[in-house]
Amino acid sequence: MVYKFGLDLRVARRRAALTQSDCAHLLGTDQPRISKFETGTAIPTVVELSILYLLFDKSLGRASEEIIAALRDELERRLASMPATPLTWRDRQRRLETLAGMAQKLLAINPEEYA
Repeated sequence: MVYKFGLDLRVARRRAALTQSDCAHLLGTDQPRISKFETGTAIPTVVELSILYLLFDKSLGRASEEIIAALRDELERRLASMPATPLTWRDRQRRLETLAGMAQKLLAINPEEYA
C-alpha cells in the first residue's frame, strides 16, 4: 500500500525535476526520509503529506487512501498486542469496551473515502 504511494511520489518528484534533497528541504526534513517514503519504508506525517500535495498539485494520486489503509492496519496490529489489563474490574471493563469500540471503528474505515 505505502509502496504505491512511494512510486507515485517518485514519479511526481521526477516529473517536477526535483531531487530527493530538494523535496527534503521543502519538507524541512532530510534526504534519507524522502528515500524511505519512496521505498515504502516510512509513512509521511499529516503535515508532510499535506506539503507533498501542495508541492505536486495533488498529483500523488490515491496516496491518502493508501496511507489511511496502512495506518488502519498498523492500529489493528497494535490493538491486538495491547499490554496487560488494569487490575480493577471497573477499569478493566471500561478499557475492554474502549478497545472493542476502537476495533469496530477500524473495521468500518473505508480508505477510499479519504482519496
